[in-house]
Amino acid sequence: RNGLTADGLCGSGTTALLFPEPAAVEDSVAPVLREAALSYIYSRGFTLRLAGEDEKQLTALRVDTKKEDTDTLVTRYYNAPADGVGAVDVDIWEEGDYTVRAAARDAGGNESKLMEVGHVFVDATAPQLRCLSVHDITESGFLLTLRAEDNAALTGFTVTLTSDTGERRENFLLSDGSGAYPWAAEDLTDGTWSISVSASDRCGNTASHSFRWQYKAGVALPGVAITWYG
Repeated sequence: RNGLTADGLCGSGTTALLFPEPAAVEDSVAPVLREAALSYIYSRGFTLRLAGEDEKQLTALRVDTKKEDTDTLVTRYYNAPADGVGAVDVDIWEEGDYTVRAAARDAGGNESKLMEVGHVFVDATAPQLRCLSVHDITESGFLLTLRAEDNAALTGFTVTLTSDTGERRENFLLSDGSGAYPWAAEDLTDGTWSISVSASDRCGNTASHSFRWQYKAGVALPGVAITWYG
């Protein structure tokens, strides 16, 4: 009765009639990957911009990574956007130089030809601050000398000055590792200031150091310097 098979409560025959399997997509034509470009590298991986298309339905975007000097190839699949264009974050969590390639996959299981993206260096090592110095203090300001090292590429320093009354000044200084930067004192007040310097690299790794020093606004202090070496 009702077309149900007598195979017990919610047996295989019953569930097959109530919840039939969706029809398989008949598709023998492979999709095409139009674009595979590196857009960003961060400390645990990188972001790829991928664009693929298929005559029926694109379902996944594939990314292969292989670390230098190893034989291990890791394949990852990501859900494809409806229009086939999107960015995927490939989290690796291990520093090293990786060969990267990508492909597109459709609902029929067909995959496009693999496209070589190239080599990506995932950098998880923080920079090292080597020298912070406040010197040449005059009525108009002071000179800030900074030096840091990195295993890849440094992007610069973030310098933050905070007074004992809660005033705060911050500036980002572009640098490839070292430099002397004049700091105007026109908006600094008398008191004890904390100076904090953070060095950052292109993958977002940072290293910081802070110290406190006395500053008297509008007063020249020739020969006075505060220097820290790391």
